Amino acid sequence: EFVPESYTLSSEPALEPGEVRLLARLDEEYARLTEAVVPSVVSLHTEGMKRQLLRDLLGRVYEHRYPVKGIDSGVVGSKEGQVVTNQHVTDGKTEISVTMHDGKSYPAIVIGEDRALDIAVIRIKSKDRKFKPLKFGDSDRVRQGQQTFAIGNPFGLGETVTKGIISAKERSLSDKQRDLFQTDAAINRGNSGGPLFNMSGDVIGVNTAILSPNGGSIGIGFSMASN
Repeated sequence: EFVPESYTLSSEPALEPGEVRLLARLDEEYARLTEAVVPSVVSLHTEGMKRQLLRDLLGRVYEHRYPVKGIDSGVVGSKEGQVVTNQHVTDGKTEISVTMHDGKSYPAIVIGEDRALDIAVIRIKSKDRKFKPLKFGDSDRVRQGQQTFAIGNPFGLGETVTKGIISAKERSLSDKQRDLFQTDAAINRGNSGGPLFNMSGDVIGVNTAILSPNGGSIGIGFSMASN
């Protein structure tokens, strides 16, 4: 037999806003900062062919080609639609599409790549010249311990914001990549090419790699410094 439950819900907050003024102000400013930056971060969908050299049982070498697809990130760097991303995102890709904050998608072409630095620039193919770029800041002024934010497209989920600090500076992943920031802002697959930005909304780095034994974020990410 159904017996209605009686219950009394709370109508009072645990704390009044006036009791946490500083936290409330920070909360509002984080949201304002995110709203100002997010429209300039794009999602990249790429397609291409990879080639792999294989050897058969007789020792003969042959080429195996197979299709690859990728979902990554980028940041608008100019009003004309140039987008900065990683070179490993564009490497070998024959088709690139850019999805904007408002959901519009455009084709894009690669106009420059630097394999050593893992940086690439693509251009959106559109007559529209009203794209909103972000300013690239002076990474030499970045200090260890400063707060930072990352925005990208992890695992194809779309615009995702994470917050952390600059854990270290001048990290090295190779002989060429010597000026990397290390951050504990969560960076995962799909964040590649997205921006690392400061409290002013300036891009101070391009998210490039993570150190992870399991393929996901463990709080050790690397970004190529903006300079």
